[in-house]
Amino acid sequence: MLRYSRFITAISLLILTLSSVQAEDWVYRLRGGDSLSKISAQYLKNEISSVRLQYYNQIKNPTRIPLGTEIKVPLEWLKLTPSPAEVLSLEGEVSIVRAGESDPVLLSEVDQLQIGDVVTTGRQSSLALRFADGSRLMLGPETRVSMDTLSAFGEVGMVDTRVRVQYGRVESEVEPLQGAGARFQITTPAAVTMVRGTGFRVGVESGSGLTRNEVMKGRVAVDGGGESLNVDAGFGTMIEPGKPPLKPRPLLTPPDISRLGVEMDLPAAPLRWPGLEGAEAYRVQLLRGEPGAGVIVEQVLATPEFTLPELISGSYRIRVRGIDELGLEGLSAEHRFLLNEPPPRPPPPPPPVKVEVPVIEAPQFNGPWMWVRWNAVDKAWGYRFLVAADPALQQRLLERIGTNTERVLPVPWPGTYYIRVDALMESEDDVRQSQVYRLDLPLSQPRP
Repeated sequence: MLRYSRFITAISLLILTLSSVQAEDWVYRLRGGDSLSKISAQYLKNEISSVRLQYYNQIKNPTRIPLGTEIKVPLEWLKLTPSPAEVLSLEGEVSIVRAGESDPVLLSEVDQLQIGDVVTTGRQSSLALRFADGSRLMLGPETRVSMDTLSAFGEVGMVDTRVRVQYGRVESEVEPLQGAGARFQITTPAAVTMVRGTGFRVGVESGSGLTRNEVMKGRVAVDGGGESLNVDAGFGTMIEPGKPPLKPRPLLTPPDISRLGVEMDLPAAPLRWPGLEGAEAYRVQLLRGEPGAGVIVEQVLATPEFTLPELISGSYRIRVRGIDELGLEGLSAEHRFLLNEPPPRPPPPPPPVKVEVPVIEAPQFNGPWMWVRWNAVDKAWGYRFLVAADPALQQRLLERIGTNTERVLPVPWPGTYYIRVDALMESEDDVRQSQVYRLDLPLSQPRP
């Protein structure tokens, strides 16, 4: 009777074990001091006994297992622990709706993201996240992402990361995944993208769910419309909801911004680079110089030129890439530059006599900087400073409002510029304009 009971128990365990067999298992190589009981206690869920592990691996005597034996474990038997995402950098305002809650709050740089959290970036905001295995996810402006799964398989080193992009653009840098159960997956309304270690971007149009995938390195697998395809580095694809992915097409090459590396000095006029063949538009990102920093300013431009905003001193990066007729974004070109503090300004002239309209004086130059001054106007609450490429000031390059009667700015590129100052009075209809000052900077003039 006892033998029959043991036989029935063994058969039951065998049936239960075989029902859990998967195409891929986690494999543990037996070392000195190990046992099935120790492996079960350290790595397996509480309901999984060492006896089940023994039968799964068809081990006759659990007390005499040779060192180096490979012990196979079904992935679903392994312990799962929450593995929150860390905020690496945050620019602007980013809101978060915590799992189980309905009201958004502002995210801070010390927060962590848990399973079920939903984050949304603002119009000129960005967020960089780091997951448990070191992989990174960068969210661009006006992007919403849900943290569907953030888990680790106990102590075995495998991480399961699954995020859902509802709309916007994200860029991933995925560390090589270790183990059969490791996963990094991005889901959109149109497709599922799975990788084993690579760099790629995903863009999702709000409303339509149209998805674009662009691969910078490695390879990704894209599933959509019941079909799957592989996309290699340097290629991209587009997926409409319910339809299969388009055949991968080459991404645009990086734009040539080498000229910026020679002449970058924060000019007042726009920064320009040669047009890229096949580019319908350009995405320009301004980032801080330190590794992992988020995007400060991001714009999509129809022409190959970009005007820098006013910046404090420090290290920065400019990243530029072309966008083709399908909206796929090409490979990026990046330029680093350092903005130093401006030198001490020249001694100010004697206090000007107050007049009815501002009068622009001849600019003063000091290295790469120039000062433009004008007379104060009695009862003016502020001044509008304008720089344009034409005498009628229709093609404006710079417009700033302030209370000072001077402006310090980097020396523009060689060319002809037109400057005007408007005195702003209490009445909106009372705007007192200065003369239009013509500034000629000859091509032969050397730039510091």
